[in-house]
Amino acid sequence: MFNHSHQIYGKFRSKSFFLSILFIFLTHSLCLYAEADNGKFLPNDPFGVENFYIAIEPVKVQFPIAFSGFGSISSVSKVGYGISGEFGYNWSGWLLGPQVSFSMYRDGPSSGPYSLMENFQNLSTGLRLSRVLSNRTIKTMPKWLELVPAFGFGVNFVQSDYYPSQRAKKENRMRHLKFGERDGIALYYTLGFHTDFHFGTDFAIPYVGLEYIVFVDKNGVAGFPDLFLGIRCYPGASKRKAHKQKKAVAVADAPKAEPDNEPTEENFSSDGDGDNDEMAFRFDTGDFKPKDVASWKFKIFDPAGNPFKTFSGKNDMPTVLKWDGSADNPDDIILSLTKYKGVLDAKLKNGETRQIKSDITTGLLLEKQGDGSMRIRVNSIYFDPDAATFKRITKKQKKANKHTFDILAQQLKNYSQYDVRIEGHANNVSGSEKEDREELIPLSLHRAETIEKELNKRGVPMDRMTVVGKGGSEPLASRENKAQWWKNRRVEFVLIKQN
Repeated sequence: MFNHSHQIYGKFRSKSFFLSILFIFLTHSLCLYAEADNGKFLPNDPFGVENFYIAIEPVKVQFPIAFSGFGSISSVSKVGYGISGEFGYNWSGWLLGPQVSFSMYRDGPSSGPYSLMENFQNLSTGLRLSRVLSNRTIKTMPKWLELVPAFGFGVNFVQSDYYPSQRAKKENRMRHLKFGERDGIALYYTLGFHTDFHFGTDFAIPYVGLEYIVFVDKNGVAGFPDLFLGIRCYPGASKRKAHKQKKAVAVADAPKAEPDNEPTEENFSSDGDGDNDEMAFRFDTGDFKPKDVASWKFKIFDPAGNPFKTFSGKNDMPTVLKWDGSADNPDDIILSLTKYKGVLDAKLKNGETRQIKSDITTGLLLEKQGDGSMRIRVNSIYFDPDAATFKRITKKQKKANKHTFDILAQQLKNYSQYDVRIEGHANNVSGSEKEDREELIPLSLHRAETIEKELNKRGVPMDRMTVVGKGGSEPLASRENKAQWWKNRRVEFVLIKQN
């Protein structure tokens, strides 16, 4: 790079270097969501102008530079600073674009005895190729971490005020190298990695990284590491389809019966009478179409996280999926006003995978019984522990209770020709009659009475309602099936046709 036979190496300050490395890895531990890749080595996304990006690295801290050649030993002793910019294209996680960088070291005349440079400026232009690696590629990585290795190469131009040797420095024989002079032109190569942080928008993606830069010319090799902070922006981000989880929308089919004596439209009743029996799921697939799907599986989980119902298929995924409330296990019963979870896993024909999650809250489910009555099972009424009051529950739980009572009251008023028996049920942990007799039956009765009062406040006449405490005498889940015990703690409303 310089037309002299000397070796100049950097006395790297180990403490500064170690702290910089530590900073990089501590940054990786931030719990932030990262930009996704396609999970494949080769790109496969179609070309789109929305994938062009601009990257700026306004902060570059460069450690003491090191040269190797032949001859004596000396160094540049101070830290340098720089800035760079890049314009490129993101193709399925491969980032490629031209980059321009400028950096400078200014040791000055008061620098230490090893320094031979009072000024060193570096202008480089070339290409940088990076690859996004997220948990789509490395499955063990957390979703918020995105590691991006990078490689670059190009042409480097140097301007410097330097002494060819220690003797020249003592004799004050300084040389002045300007940009564009033959001795100040060299090839450069870079290796590094950086971590990107995706804050929910592609308009601005900040990142932090570390790289090592090597210059090569006929006289020797020069190299230095740098630490940088940058930000990448996609000007067309409003059109860009990011790979992220979409939510499914669960809606109930509108009822066909008269509003005076049938469920309201927000509910569905899986009683098989042909009216309002099914719930329809419409999936917002976002960045893929149903015809792109090779195979799919949609699983519904109960509030305890146990699998409840599974749908699956191959090739084209249906745009609307209907569920009648049934379970894979015929002994499982769906409960009213209860939040279930839905997870759709789709494998696309190009080998990629997608996952869509949804929350499913059931309406009032009226189960027709053999004696002509109808039954509503509710598990979502919150009480204070071991009490029939609402004094210590949270504001969110109180709000949920109000919503539940409002819906129940409206539905019971719709069925004005029916009397209502309110049954309190509990879970008998010990399995003993004593627990039922002394604790659970009185508690479940008091809770049923509290619910009766709440419904009366909302317009349901007291003379239509009766209450009973069942305790743990009629469990939905057996003592051996602890995972389903949550179903035993419930309230049931039995609608009985008036004579």
